[in-house]
Amino acid sequence: MKKIITFFLLCISVNSYSQKPKNIIVEYNPQSAFLQFVSVVRVHNKNNVLVYEDNYTDVNAFSYNSLIGKKTATLINLTEADYPLKFSLRGETLYTTNCNENKDIVFTLEKYNSLGTESLFACTASAEIRAFYLDNPETNDNVSSCDVISIKNKPITNYYYKHPVSGEWIDIYTVAPNAILYNSINTNDLNLKINEVPDLNNYYGPLFLKGSYTVDGLYDSFVTTQEGDAAPINVYSKTFETNIIIYNITPCTPVITTTSSQNFTSCSYSQDGAVTFTFERELQDGEQYEMALFYQNGAAVLDGNKTITKNSMTTPTTYTWTNLPSENYKLTYYTKKTVGSKEYLSNPPLQKRFTISSPTNLEFTVSANNPLCNNGATNLIIEAIGGSPPYFYDDLEGTTEIINGETKIKRIQFNPSDEQSNQVSIPLLNPKSVYTIKVTDSKFCIER
Repeated sequence: MKKIITFFLLCISVNSYSQKPKNIIVEYNPQSAFLQFVSVVRVHNKNNVLVYEDNYTDVNAFSYNSLIGKKTATLINLTEADYPLKFSLRGETLYTTNCNENKDIVFTLEKYNSLGTESLFACTASAEIRAFYLDNPETNDNVSSCDVISIKNKPITNYYYKHPVSGEWIDIYTVAPNAILYNSINTNDLNLKINEVPDLNNYYGPLFLKGSYTVDGLYDSFVTTQEGDAAPINVYSKTFETNIIIYNITPCTPVITTTSSQNFTSCSYSQDGAVTFTFERELQDGEQYEMALFYQNGAAVLDGNKTITKNSMTTPTTYTWTNLPSENYKLTYYTKKTVGSKEYLSNPPLQKRFTISSPTNLEFTVSANNPLCNNGATNLIIEAIGGSPPYFYDDLEGTTEIINGETKIKRIQFNPSDEQSNQVSIPLLNPKSVYTIKVTDSKFCIER
C-alpha cells in the first residue's frame, strides 16, 4: 500500500509512514503587511513536477490601502512514489529593508518517517513542516479495554471515535477531557483509557479513531484602519481530517489482587493443598476464565487446565483451586467472552506464582515406668512433635463414640486447656503387657 502526506504553508507540515498513504497540509503566512514583498512557496516531487505553488506579491509597494496578502492552508494527497519532496520558500522585501532569500528543504522518505517539526524562514515569510498521519496499530495487535491508547507528537487538535452502535463520530474531549493533553508542537496528544469512556465500557470489537487539525486565522486580504494599521479581512478557518485507524478491543484480564497465604496440605504426605485467588472484579455474563497450572520449572500439572464459569466461582470474586500437593506453582490465565457468535479473548494473559507447603512429619515417642509390684499402677508417657497441634491419642481401653453416624475409637486430646501441649501422662491402674498406641493431630494425620 501507499502513504499520504499533508503540508501547511506558514506551516508546511510533513510526515511519512511505511506502506501507508499520507496527507500534506500546506500553511503559508506572509508575516508582514507593512513591507512590500514577493513570496513564493513551491512543493516538487522527485520528477520535478510542480505539486503546489502559491505566489503572493504586493503590487503597490508604498500604498497601505493596496497591500495584498493571504494566509492559506491547503491539503495535498501524495504517495511514497512522490519522494523525495523538495520544499522551496522565497521571500523578498523592498520597502524599509531590502531582503531577497530562497530557502529549500529536501525530504527523503526516511527523513519524512522520522520528522518531527521543521521550519523555513525567508525574509518575512515562513513555512513550518510537520507530520499529519496516524499510524495504524500492528497487524493483529489487540488492545484490552483497560489499556491506554496513546498518540503523541502529531499535529492533531481533536480526536474522535466512532460510536459502536450509532456510527456517529464522537469528539473524545467531550466524554473524556483528561485524555487530551497539550503537547510540545502546540497541538494535542491522546492518552485514552478505553474503559473510562462510557460508550466503550464493556465494549469489545473494532474501535475506529481519527484526528483533525484546524487552522484558524486564515484570511484573503488586508485593509488599512484609520490608525494606519493593516487588518486582515474575511478571516476564516479550515479543518482537515486524518486517515482512520482501527484498534481491536478485547476484554481486560481481571487482576488477581490477593492470593491466600499459609497454603498447607493437611498432612506431610497428603495432596490436598488449596489456594484462593481474589480477583479485582466479577466475571461478566458470557465470560469465563481459561486457567493453566504449571510447576515452577515449567512442567504442566496433570489436569491443570480448567475452564471456570461465573457459576463455578467460589464467590463472585474468588476461586479456590484444591487437591494440590506440596510444590511451587505458576498460574497462567485469561478470560474468554462470548457475544453472539463471536468470542473475545482478554489481553494480555496474566500470571500468578504461589506455593503449597506441607507441615512437618508427625512423630511420637512412648515411655512407661515399670510397676513396683505385680499388677501395680504405672504411667504411660506420650510425646509428639511435628504435624498440626493439638494432639490426640486413641483411648487405650477401646472406648468408642459416634461421629457423623459412624462408630469410632474415642480420641482424647493431650491437654484440652493447652492446644500446644505435646506431652501427656496416662495413668495405668491395671497395666497390660501390650498396648497399641495411635496418635493423631488436629488434621487426623498419623506418623509415617
